[in-house]
Amino acid sequence: MKNDVVTTDWACPGWLLTTIAHALHPVCVAVKYPQWWPDAVLPVSWFEMEEVWKWIDLKFDVKELEDRTEVIFSLENPNIDAQATINSLVAPKVSEWKPVFISWRWPIAILTAIADAYAHKVPFVACFQPWTWNVVAISHSDTDLWTVL
Repeated sequence: MKNDVVTTDWACPGWLLTTIAHALHPVCVAVKYPQWWPDAVLPVSWFEMEEVWKWIDLKFDVKELEDRTEVIFSLENPNIDAQATINSLVAPKVSEWKPVFISWRWPIAILTAIADAYAHKVPFVACFQPWTWNVVAISHSDTDLWTVL
């Protein structure tokens, strides 16, 4: 049922939208973005990671540490075209035996799309959450969901 789509409101922490999107797999998940334009809906699942990265308006920094990989992204242009950015997104390839920690600031749909690309390739994905630190949003290991690291 890959063609089914569940649309959710964007008003939640990034780690929570990421968990919801992954829990609904294999159904595609989209998120509403009314603050950019009326009735805007952006897809946030079914993305891949590849050796050759691809995106519009984003800057990536990938740090391979001993126990994890940190993927940090930021906007190069504050007037981002979120639809174009997500449509062009290919997440950076990372080591598949280490968890991925994603640090981000905005927008939540891009965080979830990047996390989805790693969902079945790494032990777990943790998303940075201000005032909390890193929260496990996707796990296929002994690390429990919503563990704060």
